[in-house]
Amino acid sequence: MRLGHTIIFIVLAVLLGGCGESRTDAPANPPSTAPVPPPASNPAAQTCPVCKHPVPAEAKYCLTCGSRLK
Repeated sequence: MRLGHTIIFIVLAVLLGGCGESRTDAPANPPSTAPVPPPASNPAAQTCPVCKHPVPAEAKYCLTCGSRLK
């Protein structure tokens, strides 16, 4: 019975990453997220007074928080 457990342990160790070997094909510091471009500046756009997010000039309500715009 002990030999069976040893074999299972060895097989799992090999399948789950080897025996202490390091992976050289993976990047050292992978990016966590893709870079987000800044929003295009639009002089006709307005800013929500509550959440400070930009909203289109023709909007009556904020698209982010839902507050009414003046």
